[in-house]
Amino acid sequence: MPVKAVILWAGCGRRIRKDYPNLHKAMIPLNGKPLLAYILQNIEGIGIKQIIPILGYMQDQMLDAVRHYAPFAEVAPIYNPDYERTNNLASLLCASRLLSGEDFIVINGDMVFDRHILSDMAACAGNAIATDMNSYPSQLDSPRVAICDGHITDVGRHLTIREADGYAVGIYRFSAESSEDYFHIGESIVSGNPNAGYHEPIIQLCRTALFKPVSTRQYRWMDVDESSDVAKAEALLKTLT
Repeated sequence: MPVKAVILWAGCGRRIRKDYPNLHKAMIPLNGKPLLAYILQNIEGIGIKQIIPILGYMQDQMLDAVRHYAPFAEVAPIYNPDYERTNNLASLLCASRLLSGEDFIVINGDMVFDRHILSDMAACAGNAIATDMNSYPSQLDSPRVAICDGHITDVGRHLTIREADGYAVGIYRFSAESSEDYFHIGESIVSGNPNAGYHEPIIQLCRTALFKPVSTRQYRWMDVDESSDVAKAEALLKTLT
């Protein structure tokens, strides 16, 4: 099991901020608790004791909240000072000195999800991407994944529905053997595109390293991107055990 969970919380959540101007997106209340509490609860539930929150927007309030809801963990915050003009790859690169050569899991900080998805990711070995292979009536706003012979060959929104075999949920695992290469590729990408997503280095890395798709199976998940997602997230949380 990886001993580090990295959570991407640097961004300001531009799409939802107009409806919650005084809150970080991860602090939006869902059934009486902030969204971040449910992510931390899932991490606690699978036994990970080291948490690395990547912070930027409202970083002091966020760090206080993380420490409040994660008394079980060692919290080692990392800050992205350029969070307003960069995307989550740049945020993750801020932790490269701490994570290069390490085995770790990355979690999108705006997700509501069944703990079993994270448990399955922690139980697998090597590089992995939590992948939803279910069918949906309309396209999801998530990177798509191509799979061949049981391994991921491509990931990103450039893939069409016909080319893809599923969706990357927003939980990724990197092995100690591949993480150094991931950060090296990431630095090259972000130097030319500060708005690159953190899945983008995997497009190159999966040519030389194996990434396993870990199916979400029947377990449910969703991103909270807009105010209309809040009620849906609250309803989903009531169904999770």
